[in-house]
Amino acid sequence: MITFINQAEFQVKLDRELKGAIDKAEQAMKNTISEAEQEAKRNAPWTDRTGNARNSLTGAYLGNQNGVISAVLYGGMHYSIWLELCNQGRYRIIWPTIEASIPRLNYWLKRLIV
Repeated sequence: MITFINQAEFQVKLDRELKGAIDKAEQAMKNTISEAEQEAKRNAPWTDRTGNARNSLTGAYLGNQNGVISAVLYGGMHYSIWLELCNQGRYRIIWPTIEASIPRLNYWLKRLIV
C-alpha cells in the first residue's frame, strides 16, 4: 500500500527519525568512552607506585557540537604525558586504547541504530 503525505508531514517524520539516530549515536559514544576508560585503567602497562596515574585515566563524553559527537580519553597527572611519550612508548595506554575502541564504537553504532 502506498500512502501519500504532504511535505510538512514528511519533514516532521524525517526530523523525528534523525533525532532518534543522533540520540543513539550519542549513546554509542558514551558507551564506548566508558568502556575505553575501564580498559585503559585495567591494561595500563606500568607498575603502580601510588595508583594515581591509573586512577586519573578518564574517559569523558564531550557532547554534540554542530553535529560532531566527541569524547576524550586522558591522563590527569602532570606526568601522564611522559608515560605516553617516553621510553619508546613502553608505558603508553591512551592511544592504543583509542585505537582499540574504534571497532567497539562501530559495534555500538550498529547495535543501537540498525
